[in-house]
Amino acid sequence: SQGADIVDENGTLLVRGEDYFIYPLEKRMEIEKRVVYSPNIEKHYYFSNNALIIQALFYSYIFNNNYKDLKIALNVLDKVLDLGFSDKGVKYSPNLDKYLLNTQVYTLESLILAYEISGNKKYLNYAERLIRILNKYYYNKSLGIYTDLKSSHFNIDKISFLDDIFFLNYRLSKALYGLYLLTYNKDYINRANDIILRLPKRRYLTTSLGYFLYIYPPLEVNIISDKKTELISKVKAVFPYWIETQLLKRKDEEKLERLGLKSFSFNTVYICNTKVCFAFIKNPDIDGIIKKLEYVFKLYKDNFN
Repeated sequence: SQGADIVDENGTLLVRGEDYFIYPLEKRMEIEKRVVYSPNIEKHYYFSNNALIIQALFYSYIFNNNYKDLKIALNVLDKVLDLGFSDKGVKYSPNLDKYLLNTQVYTLESLILAYEISGNKKYLNYAERLIRILNKYYYNKSLGIYTDLKSSHFNIDKISFLDDIFFLNYRLSKALYGLYLLTYNKDYINRANDIILRLPKRRYLTTSLGYFLYIYPPLEVNIISDKKTELISKVKAVFPYWIETQLLKRKDEEKLERLGLKSFSFNTVYICNTKVCFAFIKNPDIDGIIKKLEYVFKLYKDNFN
C-alpha cells in the first residue's frame, strides 16, 4: 500500500494506503466516493512486467516441476504476443503505443525460454522476428548499442539512465548468444560481441558481465529424440541462466545439418559451446549429462579464480 495513499491536488493526505487496501472493492469505492479522490496507482498492466513474471513462472516449472506454472506462463506469453506484438516490437501496455527497450529484451528472454521448454517453434520464430525489429528500429549505429524506439539521436553523455540502457544491452547480448546456440546464425553472436565491445569501461559491473559472457560462453545441450523427454527441464535446472537446451527430432534433418549434428537410431545428446561440440552421449541419462556439465562449469570456475 506504500505510495498508494489518497491525496488531493495539493498533496494533502486524505486516506492512508494501509487504511484503504484493507477493505474489499465495494468498500474502497465508497471511500473514493466520500473523499472525491482515488489513490494514484497504475490502472493498466504492462507487458514488460508480465514478461518478467513469465520468466519466473518458467523457472518455477524448471525447479519445481510445476506444470500449472508452465501452463500459466505460456498462456500469458501468448496473450502478450496477441495484444502487444506489432511491427515495431512489443508495446508498453495495451492502451499505450510506446515502445521501450526493456519491454523488447524481457519479451525476447521469455520467448527463448518458451521455445526451449515447450519445443514450440512458434516462440523461436517470434524471437527471431523480434531481433529483426530491434535491428531495424532500436539499434543506434553511431553508439553501437540498442536504445528505446524514439531515442536514436541522443548524446550518450546526457542519458540519465545509462546503467539501465547498458545493462539491457548486456542482457540482449546474452539473449543473442542463446539464439546463436539454438540456430547457429552467426549474425547473432557477431552482434552480441559487438555490443560487448561497446560497453563502457567505466561501467564496471555491466562491462565485466559482458566480458565474462565472451570468455565463458553459455553451453548448449542438444537432445535428439523423437519423443518428449523430461531431460529438458532437468538439464536446464543445473544452471538455467547459462545452459540453453533444445529438443530435436530425427526428421529435423535441415536443422541438424546446419548445427553440424548427426542423428542415430538411439537417443543422443550433444553438449556444445559457441565454438565446438565437445561431448557426445549415447542413450543419455540425466546423471551422465549433469556430470559433464558440472565438469565444464568447474573448469570455468577454476580458470576464473
